[in-house]
Amino acid sequence: MISLPFAAGDAASAVYAARPKYAAHCAELPFIIIQLPQWIDRATAEAHADPLDWPVIRDAQWAASREIPSVATVCTIDCGEFDNIHPYDKRTVGERTAAMALGTMYRCREIAVCGPEPLAIRAVDGSADYSAGGCAGGCAGGGDGSDGSSDDSERGGAVLVRYRHAAGLRFDGTVPGTTNADGLDAVSRSAEQSGFELAGADGVFHDAVARIVPDCAVHGGKTGLFSEPGTAGSAASGTTGDTAGEGDGVIRVFSPDVPQLVAIRYAWKSWGPAPVRNADGLPGIPFCADVPQA
Repeated sequence: MISLPFAAGDAASAVYAARPKYAAHCAELPFIIIQLPQWIDRATAEAHADPLDWPVIRDAQWAASREIPSVATVCTIDCGEFDNIHPYDKRTVGERTAAMALGTMYRCREIAVCGPEPLAIRAVDGSADYSAGGCAGGCAGGGDGSDGSSDDSERGGAVLVRYRHAAGLRFDGTVPGTTNADGLDAVSRSAEQSGFELAGADGVFHDAVARIVPDCAVHGGKTGLFSEPGTAGSAASGTTGDTAGEGDGVIRVFSPDVPQLVAIRYAWKSWGPAPVRNADGLPGIPFCADVPQA
């Protein structure tokens, strides 16, 4: 258990306390938070006893950048080493932090600083097919059910997660240090490899299959998937008013073990799969959110 000098949910107070006292009057003093990377010690992992402290702290760090002016958080969920709390790779974190400073504080807009961020969540019919061959947005055809999109889906529930900063949305590897060169594809992940989990009313989270939804399902049909009022919920602070546009992407998440969906989370472990990336290679933000009820 990590002992913190502040409550994990009170990230704003922690950041304000960390600013120099002489600058307390300057509400816009730039401040960059390096989000915790992945790590777990071998004994804890082998005992299957992850206390899930680090995901909570990561969430507080991300919330701080949404609640405090001139604060930015660098996501490092694709970094870290198993059983080594001092990973050797310092370059990735350093370069990403430098890019964040240039992009947000020096207004170098050509520098990519944002990874895929959850924008909205929508529960959908588990039997609906959003695969490339059978887009619910208006395309003809059907899926083979290998990703839980048709034949098996009636046994469980499905969620669509819409991301922003998601141009070129793809999956890459699983845990830090792995890539698609290990025999994985870029559009789908099995339940054990996706990093996504779904929970029902009992609050028990189950690993979930994930697949990237093609553009024809996102923007096809008469209105698209997220245009109906009351069907999309905010998955992160401060994003409720955002609308679909260039750079959006959607991932369909499904579990046969959770027919009545209540909550969803991604990369919510001290060490585990976190394969979501955009075209710039930046990682998807870890999150935990309620699934809006119709």
